[in-house]
Amino acid sequence: VTDEKHRDNAARVRKILTTLEDLQVFIDLGEYRAGQNAENDFAMNARPKLTNWLKQSVNEKMPMSETLKELERIVK
Repeated sequence: VTDEKHRDNAARVRKILTTLEDLQVFIDLGEYRAGQNAENDFAMNARPKLTNWLKQSVNEKMPMSETLKELERIVK
């Protein structure tokens, strides 16, 4: 029921979340250094936007078209 773009963006979100999970120990220890890995840097830069998007209140309504635009904005 989703199109290819939606599936690709969802896959990118999952990749970002996996990367952030893998980086967490380095972040906690203060060992993460920006500029050493582009994929890690992208995930770290996307983190605040993604966190806010995932924390949407159950009472907050957004049309699906807007949700998909926001998803694309996060992963680009």
